[in-house]
Amino acid sequence: MRSTRLTMDDRPQLAVVSQGDNPQLHQGPPVVPPVTLLSGVRYILRLWQPYWLQALLIFLLMTTYLLFKTYVALTGRTLIDSLQTTGKVENLGPILGTLAIGFFIAYGARLRAEWLIARHSIKILNQLRVRMFTHLQHLSQRFYSRTPIGSILARFSGDLVEIERTAGHKSRELMLDSLEILYNFPVIFYLEWRLACLALVLLGFTVYLLSRFLPTATTASYQLKGDEAELTNQLQENVRAQAVIRAFGLENQMLTRFEAQIRALQGTGETASFLRAQVSLSAKACLMISRITLIIVGALFVTRGMMTIGSLIAFLALIELINSSADDLTRNILPDFIAATGGIQRIKELLLERLDAVDRPDAVAIPRLQGAIEVESVSFSYTGEAHNLHEIDMTIPAGTSVAFVGPSGSGKSTLLSLLTRAYEATSGVIKFDGVDLRHVQRLS
Repeated sequence: MRSTRLTMDDRPQLAVVSQGDNPQLHQGPPVVPPVTLLSGVRYILRLWQPYWLQALLIFLLMTTYLLFKTYVALTGRTLIDSLQTTGKVENLGPILGTLAIGFFIAYGARLRAEWLIARHSIKILNQLRVRMFTHLQHLSQRFYSRTPIGSILARFSGDLVEIERTAGHKSRELMLDSLEILYNFPVIFYLEWRLACLALVLLGFTVYLLSRFLPTATTASYQLKGDEAELTNQLQENVRAQAVIRAFGLENQMLTRFEAQIRALQGTGETASFLRAQVSLSAKACLMISRITLIIVGALFVTRGMMTIGSLIAFLALIELINSSADDLTRNILPDFIAATGGIQRIKELLLERLDAVDRPDAVAIPRLQGAIEVESVSFSYTGEAHNLHEIDMTIPAGTSVAFVGPSGSGKSTLLSLLTRAYEATSGVIKFDGVDLRHVQRLS
């Protein structure tokens, strides 16, 4: 057996390696731009991209359902105007028959769309799970050294739950409500363009008001997700260290620490919840003002002979569909998408983590060691400043047992990490049977 003394700093720091010496080593977690509401929606749409044919079919089925609802409102206008002018309704039988057939077609289409959404949203979520898990398998030890386990687990639990909700039924509701507004606006312009212009102005004011509140709400949601992950990590550490905590009587200190984290989480949660409620309530107030204004102006138009009672009733019915969709967007959908932006950003941060050591295009597989392991002038630094290993030279023949001797923190584990390519040397070279370790396939 042969003993080798290593020269290095005896205070290793588990930090990232400077990129200055080795371009494969990156510094710190990736910087991801804040996820806004719009970019969050785009992210969800990209998840659906592999299933664009199914998404197109869902779109057509939902369109069938929504157009039937519009047809019902216009049919009411025809019936009321006929009764007002002639006292009877011509072609009542065909009208009722069309409504009955349309009902079964529309709701059958909606049911089929719901089945497609349920099936493919689960596929999307599972594919994202596999993608995240696969990425974790190829991240270096450096990532795990600086990332709490609780933070990783939170991405697979709470963050993915938000993604599941928004990629599934919340995306469905977003599509339905958006199309409801889009399809019915041309119809209300056909019924009474002046009243429709007023409705459009009022809706535009609502959208502008929302744009003022949304950025703050999305930022608060991201902060809340981070605090929740920190709480999960602290709880996990406490459970794993129960033997030590009980042995040294640290229960009260742990409780104090946990309560402090709870207080911080409460403050962040209150802020995020209030800002989401502010977005929803502001939009609801604007929509209520819009309803009242349109009823008053529409009544004036009827009294002055500018539109019929049937047209006004149909107009208000369609406006109610539009306002109901807008209210659902602001009350249910937007708050959930805002809450999901934090989870989306944290998942993007994970998936953008790069490997510290990757196989080169010309990497080769090597057989079982036959000659020797050669370490030539190898230096390594966790921080890119002080060396943890400095100018190490050694040769280990195949079949030889070697002991690395030194105090705790002297670099024994660091050298083993270099030999297994958990990290790569800042400078110097390690050879297996004369082959540079950097040119060797990691799995070989």
